[in-house]
Amino acid sequence: MKKIKILFYSHTIDYGGTWRSHERILLNLNPDLFDIYVCYNPNQDNNRLDYLKTKLKNYQIIPFKASTDKLGSDIGYPYRETNFTEIVKSYNFDIIHFARSGYFEWPFNQRICPIQIETNIFGGKDNSEFLDCSVTISNMVTNIRNGSDYMIYNPIPLPLNSTDNLKTQYNIPENYFVFGRVGRKDNFHPISLNSLKKIKDIGYKFKYIIIGACSHTISLINSLGLNNECIIIDPTNDDELIHKFHNTIDMFLHYRIDGETFGTAIAQSMMYGKPVVSHFAGYNAQEEIIKDGGFVCKNENEYVESIVKLCNDKELYEKISYNAKKRTMNFEEKKITLEWENLYKKLYDNR
Repeated sequence: MKKIKILFYSHTIDYGGTWRSHERILLNLNPDLFDIYVCYNPNQDNNRLDYLKTKLKNYQIIPFKASTDKLGSDIGYPYRETNFTEIVKSYNFDIIHFARSGYFEWPFNQRICPIQIETNIFGGKDNSEFLDCSVTISNMVTNIRNGSDYMIYNPIPLPLNSTDNLKTQYNIPENYFVFGRVGRKDNFHPISLNSLKKIKDIGYKFKYIIIGACSHTISLINSLGLNNECIIIDPTNDDELIHKFHNTIDMFLHYRIDGETFGTAIAQSMMYGKPVVSHFAGYNAQEEIIKDGGFVCKNENEYVESIVKLCNDKELYEKISYNAKKRTMNFEEKKITLEWENLYKKLYDNR
């Protein structure tokens, strides 16, 4: 059987959930069935590229040239100058898989491959002839788009096989509650920090580990007097550090001003059996992902109450911890990759 030749493309190869989901699919595909390639723009902040180079061969990772400026929305925001099309056509790919917002956008403003698939992140709708299959990452995104061809959740890896954590490194007492949040250095919302100020005022001893804190986060920590309670870690591509983070925390305290269209960081923490406390804002797919693995709160008071319940009721904590881990098996990366394999084969056979 001829292998199906697939090119994966995302605007950046970075630590964000969009690229990491792409990465988890392509690295788990059956190499006997698929030839796998990645194309990237060297002008972007490809902070995950070095890691990718340890997993793929050099010929599988293809740079392309592009100008720094783009043309208008009416033609899909193409680069003013690029050799991307020539490169793609020279390789004779069967499929291009592009992770994007969903609207009409270069490089799917032209036909450069027999099968052109998108992972639709934000629910934009491209009605052009150049998109052959739209796959949304949650039912919520499907509803925003007003339908999709398929819905496949983002893939989440199983925990590493070690009990290593960060407690010794950051001098965290064993009797403290440990909360955590990991995400990009943007999309700030004050609900978790405001809630933790109330938690502190009623006598709880805790640490809050934040990976990827923006300047607004730091400013609020200072104004609320939570400097001793918060541990700030720079954004990271270190999977071992992320593993230690999840092994350290008791619960994931999520905040994001525009909500989630899936929530890969949320789901990964749930994979470790960590209950999630989140809030309604923006897209709100976090409710769909968390379900009975935590609480999604309407306001700050509910957020505080949820933390207190999980801290005080060991039986409730263990129940929600179990629910969280069970729920995320729906997103396990090998299961999700198999769904993508079946879709690729179906589209290829029906081309």
